[in-house]
Amino acid sequence: MTDHEAPPKDWITEQVERARENAEKRAAWEKQKSLEAEAQRVQAIRAEISAEKDRLRTDYMEAGIDPASFEREHWPELLRQVMAERAFARDAERMEKLERAERDIFG
Repeated sequence: MTDHEAPPKDWITEQVERARENAEKRAAWEKQKSLEAEAQRVQAIRAEISAEKDRLRTDYMEAGIDPASFEREHWPELLRQVMAERAFARDAERMEKLERAERDIFG
């Protein structure tokens, strides 16, 4: 084949198929990594909440509140508060990143 001849169609088709297969493999790999990262994030959050729950249960028991009462009456509201605080912190972090990006872009 000279510089002026086009490559055979079979060769082009193979290259396109190989590129498509590689792209599909890459997308599957990225999705798997994303799912693994999300699972690790969720596991870490659950561990943090569990530790917080244990700490609060101990505090309530030391204050004379029955553990069953804590589970039934106090923990649901405390969990809502913990989750609200986490959401607020995430939102504040996002806003800070956005403000930094705006300062970097617009000066």
